[in-house]
Amino acid sequence: MTTFLNKATANDSSPTPGYLYEEIAKFAHGSYENNKKVIGFLSSRLQNKSAHVKWKVLVVTRQVAIKGPAAFKHEFTREHLGDVKTCLSFSGPADPLRGDEYSRRVREAAAAAIEALTSDGPRQINGPRMVGIGNHSYGGGEGGGMG
Repeated sequence: MTTFLNKATANDSSPTPGYLYEEIAKFAHGSYENNKKVIGFLSSRLQNKSAHVKWKVLVVTRQVAIKGPAAFKHEFTREHLGDVKTCLSFSGPADPLRGDEYSRRVREAAAAAIEALTSDGPRQINGPRMVGIGNHSYGGGEGGGMG
């Protein structure tokens, strides 16, 4: 599993392959010990000064908070939420080509991770209610227009 975690949080600008999120979440679901290993690894990698590593750790944290066990959210929030909140104001050295882009990505990923860690469940989508046969009214008062 360490191989997956190392690949997912590598110190480069390439995005983490999506299948790694699934593998890490499955591993965390495996047992309480596995969950603690993932938390320990991510929290130690979050201390890295690299914007690339911080960004990837925060994205993995968000994904595991969404797809992993509830214990992940509880334990990570209890032990390391302060570290994630610190990333909300992250400002690393400016890149010669991209400027503040990498630091901005860390700050945005921190906000998304905090939302995932502190939410009670999946996001609710607000929109019109789905209507099916017999699941709506036509109005018209009593008698439905029959007279």
